[in-house]
Amino acid sequence: MLSDLETDGFLCHRATAAPIEEFVVYGERSSGTNVNKKVIRDVYGLRPTKAYGWKHGAPSFFAASARSLFVVSLRDAFDWCVSMYAKPYHANEEVRSYDFDTFIRAPWLSVMNAPEPHGLEPRLYKNQVLQPDRHIIEGRTYRTVFEMRTVKMRSWLGLLNRGVNIAIMRHEVFQRDPQGYASRIAAGFGLTEKRPFKTPDYIFERRPVTETRRAHAIDRLPHNIEYIRSQLDHALEASVGYAVQPDRAPMSREN
Repeated sequence: MLSDLETDGFLCHRATAAPIEEFVVYGERSSGTNVNKKVIRDVYGLRPTKAYGWKHGAPSFFAASARSLFVVSLRDAFDWCVSMYAKPYHANEEVRSYDFDTFIRAPWLSVMNAPEPHGLEPRLYKNQVLQPDRHIIEGRTYRTVFEMRTVKMRSWLGLLNRGVNIAIMRHEVFQRDPQGYASRIAAGFGLTEKRPFKTPDYIFERRPVTETRRAHAIDRLPHNIEYIRSQLDHALEASVGYAVQPDRAPMSREN
């Protein structure tokens, strides 16, 4: 089944005949989850649901509705780590203080530091360990962001074995042709357009500090290619169509 994803960057698997009414998007930070959610919600009128856990964590649910669609967004590791450094959401203050070289070699330490911590009482949960960013079996801190990437990617690809309606795509496919991507989602799951397609605007405001961090990461990336390659699961990356030897500069200008 992964062969479509490897060659085409896009995979749809419909497991139920029921009309699709709601959806959830999974993917690591800076992997296109927000723009995916915006397109599916705005164009096709599907209802986002929080019934299946946090979008940046491993799937967590008792049972899946026959009317739910699971969407997984993946991104090239080299672009992704640049964007993760530029916008280190949920990272603690120590991790945020690192230069790029240290950031990609350090354990990933994250806390519940959102202004409104996902509906939880700030007085009780603010700055507590973000548990979905711990190893999903062992409970320990991930040794690097790349170990976290590998484990979470395996958990999302595992949805293919859970009998759910699922679409998986490489974010680069969306970036090249967002309307074409939306049309393929619609064709795969019998969705009808509720509003005309509109290319989504950039989701987050560009801030000087973010662009300074991004420029630093892009500058340092060529000096860290071999290290990054050593941290990736080559077979896993290849199975979804990613080369572990980049032949270009990173795209990381979006998300």
